[in-house]
Amino acid sequence: MHRFEKSFTQRLDQCEENVCMSLSEDSSVYVIGSQSHITFLDPRILKSVCVISSAERDSGVRSLSFNNELLTVGTGNGAILFYDIRNKKYLQCGCCSGEQTTLRLRTGEGWLSKDEMYVEYFFNECFPNSVYTHCYNNTRTKLFTAGGPLPSGLTGNYAAVWQ
Repeated sequence: MHRFEKSFTQRLDQCEENVCMSLSEDSSVYVIGSQSHITFLDPRILKSVCVISSAERDSGVRSLSFNNELLTVGTGNGAILFYDIRNKKYLQCGCCSGEQTTLRLRTGEGWLSKDEMYVEYFFNECFPNSVYTHCYNNTRTKLFTAGGPLPSGLTGNYAAVWQ
């Protein structure tokens, strides 16, 4: 039986709510999602090579995955964002008013238990479903997302396939 032993440790500058990470497909970079940032680390020496702000700073980064040179970001506010690693910016959309805005996919309602906790503390409040996990299919033409409510104490779930 092989035992893992720690070989490196590194304190991250963005250390609030580091809740997710992913390794690029070519193993050239780790990404770590926190409350308001995404940190890119060189996996050979665990040194930060880049830090970007989340496009939704108040909700936190909850899931990360790579699709070639595109980093897909799931947030606690129910958004799925796409960061172009080569161009070092979030994908933009000018579809609504002609004005360029960050491209976002939004989660739907899903299911939320209207139990005692909900009735007592959250009644009539609206909470988008956080994207706690996501992944692409083998052909990279579909994106599966899943999650649920962000507030502790609420029970629910959400899942969708985007194509």
